[in-house]
Amino acid sequence: MSWLKRIFGIQLTPPERAIVLYVRCDRCQSTVSVRVDRYNDLAIEYNEREVEVGFVVNKPIMDTKCFRVMQATLTFDTHRIEQSRTISGGAFIDEATYRALQPTP
Repeated sequence: MSWLKRIFGIQLTPPERAIVLYVRCDRCQSTVSVRVDRYNDLAIEYNEREVEVGFVVNKPIMDTKCFRVMQATLTFDTHRIEQSRTISGGAFIDEATYRALQPTP
């Protein structure tokens, strides 16, 4: 990779190794953070001709209040860049909202 950088001035920066998902349960409104590792948690997706088209991860998430399982599905392209995300039983929230909803010690 360094030879590409020297010859063409291309700087290839790989994506962050992990994605942190912040989720709020639809039932009890409790919040959960979950880590998804781009290099260990993803499963390869193939098309009908057995050609690799990307990656997918199906992540079950359980909160600590009502113990309901929420199911998150994230899809990635062949370079492990996130393309889409869906969740059932909960909602994705941003990190600031997650931090604001955490109890203070």
